[in-house]
Formats: sequence, structure tokens, C-alpha cells
Amino acid sequence: METGLTIPTPPRAQATARTLQKGHDCERQVSLLTALGTAAVVADKQTKAPKRFHYYIPFVGAVSHARRMDIGKQHGNAVNTNAAAINEALVVVWFSSIAELVGELGPVRVQIKPQGASKQRRYFSNADHALLPPALTWELLSEEYNKYLDDHYVDTPRSSHSAFVRILPKRCPTIRIRSGRSQVSDICVIYRARMTTEADAIETETFARFIRSGLAEMTVQRLLFPTPPVSGQTEPASRTYNIFNTVTSGFSLGLRPPRLLDCVYVYETMGKSYLSDVERKAVIDELLRISENGKLPRGAYAKVASGVERDPTTISTIWKRYVAAVEAGVVGGEWKSRRKRHCGRKRKNRDELREKLARVPMEDRAVERRAAAAAGVSRHLVRQAVREGMLKRRTVLIKPALTPENKLRRVEHALSFIDDRTLEFESMHNVVHVDEKWFYSDRGKRSYLVLEGEKPPPRFWKSKRFIPNTMFLAALARPRYDPHRKQQWDDKLGVWSFTEKYEAQRSSKNRAKGAVCTRNIDTVDREVYREYLVTKVFPAIKAQWPRKDRHMLILVQQDNAKLHVEPWDPDVVKAGQEGGWSIRMLCQAPNSPDLNTLDLGVFNAMQTLQYYIPRKGIDALIASVNTAFSQLKSDTVNDIFLTLQACMLASLREEGGNVYKLPHLKKAKLRRAKCLPTSLKCSRELYESAVALLAASDRGSALLFGKK
Repeated sequence: METGLTIPTPPRAQATARTLQKGHDCERQVSLLTALGTAAVVADKQTKAPKRFHYYIPFVGAVSHARRMDIGKQHGNAVNTNAAAINEALVVVWFSSIAELVGELGPVRVQIKPQGASKQRRYFSNADHALLPPALTWELLSEEYNKYLDDHYVDTPRSSHSAFVRILPKRCPTIRIRSGRSQVSDICVIYRARMTTEADAIETETFARFIRSGLAEMTVQRLLFPTPPVSGQTEPASRTYNIFNTVTSGFSLGLRPPRLLDCVYVYETMGKSYLSDVERKAVIDELLRISENGKLPRGAYAKVASGVERDPTTISTIWKRYVAAVEAGVVGGEWKSRRKRHCGRKRKNRDELREKLARVPMEDRAVERRAAAAAGVSRHLVRQAVREGMLKRRTVLIKPALTPENKLRRVEHALSFIDDRTLEFESMHNVVHVDEKWFYSDRGKRSYLVLEGEKPPPRFWKSKRFIPNTMFLAALARPRYDPHRKQQWDDKLGVWSFTEKYEAQRSSKNRAKGAVCTRNIDTVDREVYREYLVTKVFPAIKAQWPRKDRHMLILVQQDNAKLHVEPWDPDVVKAGQEGGWSIRMLCQAPNSPDLNTLDLGVFNAMQTLQYYIPRKGIDALIASVNTAFSQLKSDTVNDIFLTLQACMLASLREEGGNVYKLPHLKKAKLRRAKCLPTSLKCSRELYESAVALLAASDRGSALLFGKK
């Protein structure tokens, strides 16, 4: 039986093995089943492209899928110290040979322009480019080149991948490395079909089982895209391309496939459904060149159509329009496209749909099905409105209800941190934020990334009420550099659990009598909170605070919970002044968790780290929370302090309200550019409007702000 398969050369097989290892499991399996489990299809040049497309369209999704291999390494950017002495000519010759061996010849997408909400126009280069597999990064190419020099004892300076980035794009502009995010459909469409005359369903399924069982014992090589026919060369009416070859390494199963089937590339242009004016002019010039006395030779349409990858009928239409215009006396003929800027199917008028949806109450628009029923339209129209951008989903969180007094207190709190001369926020280096939070050993819902055939681990509790939980008190300040210690100061002062130790009164299956156990404090009241401040928070501040800042006034900010102490509490004031320190309590505005860094983001970051490893028991929970607190990065805490300042500015714009979108400052990008500010700045108009609001409300605090 003629298989049509060939054994590739060792270099090609080695390159293919490296490329295959970079691919996803699903991609390798689809490639195997596509190449070996489908029939040989002959690309008949006489068949119309639309007919071929509609016949094979059910199989396109199984082959031209969007998931591509992830390279995982960026192309080289290291500094090459010997770049000036590199033999560029040798590098270009070696790189060209690699491109000829493993390159894919085809058009290259050079630009994408959006055309409306759901359309885009793709522009392709007229010249064919040799596209290397995505697995061949610049770093890998530089390693292979240096290995080539070592194997052949070539006395020349070695190159790094940064030199490849500098030299090769300029010297070899038509050789490119494909991006890992590129799509197969940008170059061609792969069709497949079952062989209805030579292979039945039983043989196909038998061979598919053979492929699945022998998947680990064989390597499939993906050959290059076949070169399109060059103008002037003859081509048979039909041609079958073998795009997969089997590299036999011995089948341990001892099986032989019942039939080896081929797959065919049928070239179709994707992303550009019509010829541009430049391409149309090139078609006319080529037809005029090969014409004799105004008559075209036989096969001229097919020859030119193969060069631009279009149907011969399209070329014939362009030529007939040109000839008719010349005969009508039009100078230069007519060959430009008749398509205007806005062409194609007209967008449907959605005004009626918008009016129907606008009459539906907002509460009935939470679910697409309910919104469609209330508006009297189909679910398809509602979903289409979402795709077109007419409807957008927004999430609304429950926020504390603020009274007019609360809003004025929020304005006063924000203005107290702004310098009225420079209108910049204070650095907040003298502020310590404290707050309490319940932490749980586990949460009700978890998600995992599982492989095929795996099952997520089972999780059981008697009830959600039985999940161990403990209240913690956390304290932290803004990170900064400590010149005395000559290092970045750890801003995390500490986290303490509201627990107590006790001895077991009797034995049980969980512990013996007399064992020391941990349990939550029954009631966390003001006395317990005062004790934790005096014995834990204040000593931690005095022990860890940078030496150069010990003379400044330190403010410990707390919320207005009932169990919290008053700022003038005698025991707290005495403990804050012991040892020559000046530590005072500061109450933030009531019902304002967005004015505290712990509630704003620190607790969420800690909880995410703590949930990585589910633990049972109070002792294990305390250990996990302490570990999460210690793993919290200083950059994260500093970002939350900047977000706190942005929230204060947003609250001032809302006249003390809390209905605003959490501002996004792109702090990570600014940090990489080394231009992350220490403090944000308030505009003069916003500052004066906030002071005027306090004055209009007869607040005495209005005299404390403004120009002095």
C-alpha cells in the first residue's frame, strides 16, 4: 500500500521534536487525529472556492483552533559585549539556511485596523516571508549558532541573542519568527474530510484508537506549508500535499495502522476578502505584460490568480472591466475597487431595541433571560446588544449608607492629610493603621486547574458554621528606607489573634487531659482591645520604628467601632508617652472602610495568600495568617497607601460620598519606569470646593483649612 510518507532528515526531525514539545497536549492530539484519521483530499483547481469552503467548513474548527503554543520566553535583550566583532555575513548565511530548512513561506499580516464595533481590516504584505516556528526564539537560535561554530571549529566571536535581534531583522527582512499568539488562519485554512470511498467508520475509529494508544510512542513531524506556484511555472490540475510525516522510533505496542491517510492544504485568503487598489494595479500590469496584441494566452487568469491567491473569476472580472473602460475611451482604464470606505452589510437600527430595553426596570435587567422577557424580544437580540456594546454588565457592591454628618467627617478627614500650601498629600509615614478581621480556615467555594482525567480534591465540613475562624488585630505603617539599618524597613508591625491558652479538663479523641489548647476569647470588648493596644501594638511600634523618625508624632488610626477606645483614654495616653514617645490615637470617619489601608486591600491580599493552603484547627489558622502577613510585599502595601490617597480625592469630588469607581493609577507600570510618586496632588479647585462645603455647613473645621 502506498503511504506517501517519507522519513525526514535528522536535522528536520530534531527541530520538529523541539517544536512539538512546545505545543499543548490538545494541539498535538488534534494534529495527530487530523493527519492520520482523515482522508486524502485533492485540491481541484476547477472547483469553486465557496463550494469547497461550505463543504469542509464543519472541520475547520477542529484544526484551525485559536489556542497556540506559549513560548514562555521573550526574545533576547541581553547586552552582547562582542557585538562589534561578530561576523555578520556568517550569521546571515547560517540564518538563511535555517529559514530554508524549517521556514514556512506565506504572506505576513503587517497591520490591523478596527472597522466598527465587531469588524476589522487586516493588511498583508505583498512579498512572501519565510516564517520560522514560534519555538525558535532568538535565544535558542543564538545557542544553536554557537553550537554550530563549536562543532565546526570556526574561529569567530560568539554571538548572543541580542545580536540576532540587532543584525538579522535588518539583514534578513523577509525572515521572521512567528508569534506564539498568531493564528493558523492568518496564512491558510486547513480542510479535512473522511474518505467515503476507501475508509469506513469502523476503520476510522480503529485507527483513532491506535493513535490514542500510541501517542506517547511516536513523534509526528509537521512539514512546511507548500510553496505557492510561481508565475510562469506550470502546475497540474490537482495536487495532494503530505503535511505530516511519521518519524518512526519503534512502536512498543506492536501494532500497524490499518490505513495512513493524508491531509491537504487548500489555500484561501483569510482576513482580506477583496483585492486592494495596489494589488488590482499589479494584476492589470501582469496581464498586460503577458498579453499579445491585447489577447491573453490560455491559462492567464489561473496563472495570475495563483500569485495573489484569488479565484480566476476575480481576475477575469478585473480584466474585463479594464478592457471595457479602455474601449469606452477612459484613459488608463478602470481597475480601482468600487467599494467605498463604509461598505458591506449595513448595521441594523437598534433604536427600537434600545427603547424597549430602556423601559425595563434596572432590577429586571440583571439576567439576559429576564431582560428579554420583560422587553418582549428574543434572547438573541439581548445577547447581540451586549456584543455590540449597547448593553454593558456592571457589578454593584453594597456600600455603607452615609448620613450628611458622615460625609462632612469624610471631607475633614481627607483635608487633614493635604498640605494647604503645596496641595500634596502628606507622606503618611507617621500613620499606623490598625483594624480587626475574622479569618476562616477554609471558604465555601474553591476552583482548581485540573488536567484531563483528574478530579478536584473533595472537601467536607459538617456545616459552614463549623469552619474554624479567629479574629485578628493587624497593625502596619507605610514602608520606607531606614538609613540606620541600611535597608528597607519592614512596614508590617504585627498581627495578633484574639485567643487564649487553656488546659483540657478531660481526655477526648482529639487531645489528652491536661494538654494546652487554644481557643477564641469569648468576648472582645473595649478592655481586651485596650490591653492589646498597650501590650502588643505600642511595644511593636517602639521596637520596630526607624530611629530617625522616633521624634515625630505617631498617629494610630482606628475606625469608630464601639469596642475601640477613645483617643483621650488615660491608659492609652500614658502608654503612648512612656519612654519619651509621642503616640496618639486617631479615629477615621465613621462608616468609611475605604479610608483604611487594611480594609482597602491589605486584608484581601492576606486572605488570598492564606487560602492557598487550607488548614484545620485554630493553631494552624494562626500559623497560616502569620505566614500570609509575613509574605505580604512592601510594594503591595505602598501601592495601597497610594490607592488610599486616590480614594480620598474621589471622595472629595463626591462631596464626601462613597459612590465612585476605585481609581486605577497603573502603579506597577510607573514603578517599572521609576516614576512612581510618593504622594498624589489635589487640584486647587477641588480643595477650595471642599473647604467651601465645610463653610456652608457651618463647620468650625473650615477655619483650619485654606490659605494661611
